[in-house]
Amino acid sequence: TFIFLVTCCVARRPGYFYWNVYLLIFLITLIALTVYSVAPEYPQSRLQITCTLLLTSIMFRWSVSRLLPPVSYLTLLDKYTLISLVFISLNSIWHSIIGFLMRHMNISNAVDYYVLGLSTIIFLIYHCIMFVSLYQALRRRQIILESDRKYSTKLAGMFETFAQGHHAVQHFKDRQNSSHVSLFV
Repeated sequence: TFIFLVTCCVARRPGYFYWNVYLLIFLITLIALTVYSVAPEYPQSRLQITCTLLLTSIMFRWSVSRLLPPVSYLTLLDKYTLISLVFISLNSIWHSIIGFLMRHMNISNAVDYYVLGLSTIIFLIYHCIMFVSLYQALRRRQIILESDRKYSTKLAGMFETFAQGHHAVQHFKDRQNSSHVSLFV
């Protein structure tokens, strides 16, 4: 019995997803930070905008997931969209809290500015980490493609050697057959 070990590398071309998914989710999440420009005394306006962004993100995630085959694990894209949804949700919760605090506890606007600063720092750190993760994934992909190119070249050389050897054997057999014919005639 023979045992064959076959491996296959499958990867999507990431360019489409970088520009049409990551960039759009980045922009939607970035817009969540602009909600802080609405005065904290109007939590209903803040919540309306944030909930609209949250629903937009959910629908966008849903439409993108329909384009991709289902897998049993979280891809980098899944993690990115889920964390962006959590970020927008946490902002929404904060807008509810600040509205309550301003009405009942007379909290100053400075607290809102601190939360905006903290949210911005978290947003930037998260995107730096995501950028490094995407770069590493792209680098691994390039290494695999280079390895695949080397293997293809090696395989092509083996087939060429095999074809030349097969051609030489065939040529030898043809010569042998032609010499047998001439001996018996």
